[in-house]
Order: sequence, then C-alpha cells, then structure tokens
Amino acid sequence: MATDKPTSSFGIELEFLVAVKRNPPSPARKPLRFLGARGAPIVVDGGGNAHGVSVPAAVRANIKRTIRLAAERCAGDRVVSSEAEATADPEAIHLRPYAEGWQVKDDMSVKMPPELLREEHMQEYIWQRAEITSPPLWATEKSYNEVRAVVWALSDAYWVLAPAETAGLHVHYGRGRDWIPFHELRRIAAFLYPADPILVQMHPPPRRETAFAASNRLYSQLAHWVTPEQAAALIRNPDLEEVPPWADGSGPQTRPLPAPAPFFPPLFRRGALGGYTFSEHVFGLGRDPMLDQGRQTPLGTEAGARALLAAPNAPTVALLMQFFMNRAAYNFGAYNSGTYRRVWPGPSGPGGELLPDPYNQPRRTLEFRQAASTDDADEVVAHCRVVVRICEWAGRSRPRDFWKIVLDCAQAETHPGWYDVFDLLADLGLADEARVLQRRLARSYGVQTPDRGRAPGWRRASSVPPTRTWTSLPSRVLRSFRYMVV
Repeated sequence: MATDKPTSSFGIELEFLVAVKRNPPSPARKPLRFLGARGAPIVVDGGGNAHGVSVPAAVRANIKRTIRLAAERCAGDRVVSSEAEATADPEAIHLRPYAEGWQVKDDMSVKMPPELLREEHMQEYIWQRAEITSPPLWATEKSYNEVRAVVWALSDAYWVLAPAETAGLHVHYGRGRDWIPFHELRRIAAFLYPADPILVQMHPPPRRETAFAASNRLYSQLAHWVTPEQAAALIRNPDLEEVPPWADGSGPQTRPLPAPAPFFPPLFRRGALGGYTFSEHVFGLGRDPMLDQGRQTPLGTEAGARALLAAPNAPTVALLMQFFMNRAAYNFGAYNSGTYRRVWPGPSGPGGELLPDPYNQPRRTLEFRQAASTDDADEVVAHCRVVVRICEWAGRSRPRDFWKIVLDCAQAETHPGWYDVFDLLADLGLADEARVLQRRLARSYGVQTPDRGRAPGWRRASSVPPTRTWTSLPSRVLRSFRYMVV
C-alpha cells in the first residue's frame, strides 16, 4: 500500500562519556556498572596519543568509524544526500554542514558527576567527552531504524556513560529543507507553553533544573508578561508574515486526534512524578531589560497560549519563547529576527534575485533540549517519535482537540492529579513510546519494572511490541482505574 511522502524531518544530538585506557594497559579493573557489558574501553598509546593523535581525536575517529559502518548497514531517508546536493539548492544550503552524515565532536558541557567517579575502579579510566550529531532525516521507519542501529553500535562497541546531570539528548524537528510554515510554528509554540510542565515529567529529575534547558513556561519572555505587540516592536522586519491570525488557533490542514486513544496503565500515579520548582532568582535573571514588565509570577497557561496565537510573525514567536540568559527547553532560536528568512543579492548583484543568506541560516528547526542522554536505542527513538508527533499534531489538529489538551494542562497546574504526561502521550497516540520512556523514569525513581532482572551492564533494551489495547470507554473513566505503584 502506498504511503504519503513524509513532510516532517528530524535530527539528534547525543552527548555522552566514553571509557579510554592506555596501551600498554595498566592493571585496570572493570567497574561494577560495566560487568557483562558487550563493549570495551578505547585503547590509546601510553603517552596520551594514538599514533601521534591526541586522545580526543583518537576517540572521535573510533566513534566515527563505528557509526559509519552502522549507518551504511541501515541507511535512513536523508533530507540531502551530499554536500554537493545541498550546495546546488539555495533552500538547502544551510544543510551543508550536516550533509555528509553523522558527525562526532567534543562537548565541554558534559562532565562526570563526582558520585559516579567515586564508584569502584571508575578512576582507573579516562572518561572522554563526545557528542554525535545525525544528518537531517525524514521521519520514516527507515530513518528511525538508522538512529537505533547507530546507538546500538555505540553501546555494543564501547563503555558509554550518559549522566543525566550533564549529558543531554537534543531532538530537532523540521520540514526538510523548508521553514516550518508560520501557522504551524505558532500553534506548536502555543501548545508547548502550557504543555511544558507536563512534558517535563517524562524526563529524569536532574534534567528539570538544568541551566541549558530552562522552562519556557516559567522563564521565557512570554512568562514575564511580554505581549506580542511589545515583542513585535523589537523585530527588525515586522511584516515578514502575511498569514492572518486565526483567533481560535486554527489553520490550514487541521486534523483530528486519533480515536479512540489507547489505554496505557503507567507505573506512577498522577502527581507522583513532580515537575518544575519555580525559582524567583532564575525568573529575575531571565528578564530582558528592554522588555521588563516588572512581574513576579509567570503568565498563566491559557493566556500564554492565546498570546502566542496572536503573534504576527515567526520572529515574534521566537522572542516570546526565548529565555534571556540561555537556550530554553524548547528552542525557537532559528526563527529569530537575525536568522529568519535572511537573504542576500543573487549572482546578478544588487537589484537581482534575492537568495537565502547561507551565513545566517544555520538551521530551520525547533530544538527540544530537555531529554537526558542515553545509550538505550529504543529510548532515543521514542524521544524522536514523541517530538515529531507533538509538532505534527500541534500544528495541524482541530481547534477543539487542541484546546482540550491545553485546558487539561492548565488544570493540572493547580490539580496535579487531573492530568499527567502519560495522559498526554496517550491522547497523542503515543502509548508504545510511553512504555519505553517509563523504563528510564522507573530507574530514576527506583521502581521495579519487568526488565529489571537483566545482568549488570546490559543496557540494550528490547523493542516494545507494537500491540495496542483499544477501548471505547471515555478517557476520564479510564483514568480513574489507573493503578499506583509509588
């Protein structure tokens, strides 16, 4: 049966530490957490070099070779297949740095937590930082399989450590070579602002307070009561968009929710997972002095969603969702006034055709920054699927479906037992992904799960079978039957 050509694309950045030991090897012993692990440390020359190459460079070369072999065996659907292809298309020229495949680099933000380093035998190894970046991939099963194969290959070849405190998994959502249509971009932002305190529940507690993924709901410029009119006044090109504002948040190509939603009984009762803790200090740091409203508490969820739906252009949306001190949990920075739709004169010179400015368009994606890094391949793919589904649904759903979930999120802020992240994932048809993500939460909270009996160090997760239990009972009735473990 023929399938529609995908319109959504994605990419990942995965941060981690990898074990390194000297050659000739010192009498290093295996740490307990790696007993039974399939991989091994990367071996470098005793003087700190591998054939005259520094340790970081040797590590990157090893990882890149492993990734290349895995990706060749399980290639996904690339948005651009080569640098030449990206260069030939003015609308794809921003993808040149990512066109040649997976990249491996250092990341200064990834650090070993002291408590992990104090574990027995951990200090007998060098723990080298690394970050891998995927090429832009169409959101297809082939692409998800490529990501899964790469992460499996890394965990099979090396001792990989991904401390949630400092190592993140960033998922980028895009529309291939194109910009995300404005009417969809605005609705995605209007959904993420109220959903942020709910979505954070699917991440381990250390990821909720990280300075590199501050809450849009609590610390963005919109949270500081900045209005679309005030934000638009700072935009250099306030007439970038001709799309009229829809008061009800609707737009072209609206689609219904999948019906009925699958019943997913989680391990955690509603309200047990917690969420953000509001910090007046961080709130004060997040004030843009040019937009300071003097407010002490964040703007409410429903009011914030309505304000974003009234934004006149993409740079205004980006400014409203911006955290002044750093990138927020949901980063719209590619759509700010300094990069969005920047052009320069074409080959004919001034007065000729205007082409995209390749130096001011590094990306056209939205970045989801809050997930913790992991060497669990199924977990990485589940996060990718969740991001793609959220953006597709938020951008194209019917207004009544959109507002139903927005109002559920608003109610949950004052009544945590009303609605949580597993309700949200089930409403979006993501029950299978919820089962995978629940495993990580269970480990964080010390809750026993069916796969807890694996041998220490065995980290490859079995795929969740694609079975669903469908029911016609109303979701509110089903929620009353959810059982409690913690």
